[in-house]
Amino acid sequence: MAETPIKGVPILDVTESGCTPDGRYIWLHFKLPGGNAHNFLLDVDQVDKTIDMMRRAAAKAADLQAEPSVVMGADHTLVRPIDVKSIAVSTSWRHRGGVIFSATDNDNLSTALVLPLALARQLAAQLPAVVEEIATKMRPTGPRRSMH
Repeated sequence: MAETPIKGVPILDVTESGCTPDGRYIWLHFKLPGGNAHNFLLDVDQVDKTIDMMRRAAAKAADLQAEPSVVMGADHTLVRPIDVKSIAVSTSWRHRGGVIFSATDNDNLSTALVLPLALARQLAAQLPAVVEEIATKMRPTGPRRSMH
């Protein structure tokens, strides 16, 4: 079954952004092919949902363009790993007390992952064993010399 082609105008760059004076909408100023430009207005209440949808679509696009690798996880999914240069952990009552992992990759792109408390506890329980396994594999092997 063939997919229905998606039609639209490609966005070449987002050149400016802001919000309306009443705070109800954010606006993005896009550069379009042929030198045209256009403003896009988005209701503030839809921003989080839109960002989440765009991140999922971008992840799918990246998966389609990259060679996937098998990572053993809860469901043995295929994922595209990224090199992370920094990570921060915080909590958010706005997201029902979820734990937020905010990572920045080598291209300075930020990604946030919101985990419910139960999943954060599972991660905390699994992480020490994973770190120890990595440390064990990275330890030098061979005979030890005495310092006496």
